[in-house]
Amino acid sequence: MHRCCSSISSPTTLCRVVGIVENLRLDPGRAIMEATVTDGTGALTARWPLDDSRPNLYGIRAVALQGMAVVGEDGELLMEDTMLDVIPPPDFLNVG
Repeated sequence: MHRCCSSISSPTTLCRVVGIVENLRLDPGRAIMEATVTDGTGALTARWPLDDSRPNLYGIRAVALQGMAVVGEDGELLMEDTMLDVIPPPDFLNVG
C-alpha cells in the first residue's frame, strides 16, 4: 500500500503524491480515465471523468497529484478528480 495511506484515518484524507505514470486506461463504459501512479513506495489509481475537465496525460511520465484519497474495498488507494501538475523531464533528457 502507498505510504500516503499510513495517515488515512478517516474515509477521505487530503493526499499529495509525486510519481511516475505507469499505466493509462480509458473506460468509455464507465466514462472514466484512470492513471496508475507509482513513487517507489507503492502505487495508487487516479481517476477523472471522461469529459472536458480531464487532464491530457498522453506522453506524460511524471506527475504531482493532490486531492482526496480513499482506500477502496479492494484495499487500493484511489484519488478521484484530483488536481494534477505535470513534472517536465530533466533538461539532459531534452536533446534535440
